[in-house]
Amino acid sequence: MQFAKGKGLLVASDSYARSKTWHDVIANKRGRLLKDFVIENRLHIINEESRLTNFESNRGNSNVDLTLTDTKMVTLAKEWQCNEQESFSEHQIIAFRVEKHREATCKHTHHEIKYVTSKEGYKKYEKIFIAQNFALAGSGRLDEGLCTAIAQDKDIEITSEKYQDSMTAACRKTFQVRKGGGKRYSVSRHHGGRRRSPS
Repeated sequence: MQFAKGKGLLVASDSYARSKTWHDVIANKRGRLLKDFVIENRLHIINEESRLTNFESNRGNSNVDLTLTDTKMVTLAKEWQCNEQESFSEHQIIAFRVEKHREATCKHTHHEIKYVTSKEGYKKYEKIFIAQNFALAGSGRLDEGLCTAIAQDKDIEITSEKYQDSMTAACRKTFQVRKGGGKRYSVSRHHGGRRRSPS
């Protein structure tokens, strides 16, 4: 990442890490650690869901081969696919196309829901989210409550998905949905995760 120096990063990795985030059926410890690393470093997983798994052996099948990009490259890497062509290896051939900068469109479209927000709306959103998940209403300890709950749960991936769904539900109860114009914020589904970001 340091050597890329902001010019664009693309990594093809045999990670031995399993996670539902990149379309595997289970998650392992290495997968959870890698998922955290991807989020912390603002990387993107461009693997697409496929009927083929990208690793097949006599011990079973899994999706451990990852293609990662930074924000600059995510708009340039296109048409990711797991190829059926014989690779003479336990790993399937993974193919994708990288566009030149001038070929890429300036606007990168995500599948997302957009909301009209306000300061009062955020207060209502937080109150609803807390009421759905904790006995902390009015305490102002949302971050502390989340940290405690996540630390106590055994499967962090299932826990994260539960809170992500709860965030989406709270947004729908609080904010008006808009498709265009004005100041907008979004809860977007991107590579298995959701995040609120300016749009």
